[in-house]
Amino acid sequence: MKFTDYIIAIIRGTKTGLQSGLNAFFDEYKQNQEECSKQAFSKGRQRIRPEAFEALYRAVVQKFYCDADSATWHGFHLFGIDGSKLNLPCTEELRAAYGAQKTPGEPQVQALVSCLYDLLNGMIVDTRFDACTARERSHAQEMISSFHVPQVREPVFVMDRGYPSAALIETIENAKYKYVMRCSTEFMHAMDVTEEDQTFMHKFVKSKQPIKLRIVKFKLSSGIYEYLVTNIFDPEIKAEDFKWLYKQRWGIETKYNDLKNIQEIKVFFVRYSCFGVGTKSMRPVTREAAARRTRMGIPIV
Repeated sequence: MKFTDYIIAIIRGTKTGLQSGLNAFFDEYKQNQEECSKQAFSKGRQRIRPEAFEALYRAVVQKFYCDADSATWHGFHLFGIDGSKLNLPCTEELRAAYGAQKTPGEPQVQALVSCLYDLLNGMIVDTRFDACTARERSHAQEMISSFHVPQVREPVFVMDRGYPSAALIETIENAKYKYVMRCSTEFMHAMDVTEEDQTFMHKFVKSKQPIKLRIVKFKLSSGIYEYLVTNIFDPEIKAEDFKWLYKQRWGIETKYNDLKNIQEIKVFFVRYSCFGVGTKSMRPVTREAAARRTRMGIPIV
């Protein structure tokens, strides 16, 4: 098999047995002119570095924004950031690599997955795959700091209430980007907010200097009030506009459902634990996770 054959076969994946998936691949792409055993494929696959899929996906993202007529909100591209825990098979290799969370029964091996997702155009732009003890906020800082899509000049990063912090806000401000974050009760306790739409200067305890903030308050259908903090100060963008914007964050939740259940990322871990792959390194798991993300961005049938 050539390098490109391995790339396509890995991205395609299979919900059946590995050999059945390989046979289907050769039937479709090679018209039965080649064949490969699952043992030979597994050995060859280990030579493919995860960085190959990372580079391919970056190219996919760049191509998407070059060609697409992207949907925006008041001229801004909206990117949701969120994290989710992924339950993994309870093998010693995976436990050592990713850790385990206490549960009522046996400790559950888990990984933390974070995504940076285009809420209006359905594109995963960046991800982090880490130990279960990693912090979602740190992932957000990393993805925002490394964000580089030349065609996107006005990104807005939309996050839930677990994210607001002085460090994260300063990271976004230093990068000259925009953000909208839901505020937790603890975060609001540090503010003196008396109006439904208020702009003011605030110095966080760990900040070197005051930061200009805008707090937007709106009422949900349940009667509960929600607060958003942002650095979008355009008076033409009203509270109702921000309310609509924040509803779009739900798109990243449905994308996680796709990743976990439809794309079946956990199948990778089951398969590679069974084949004994990863006893010396978790590179195969990292590679397959990167390949599955690439599949979500490339229409391979």
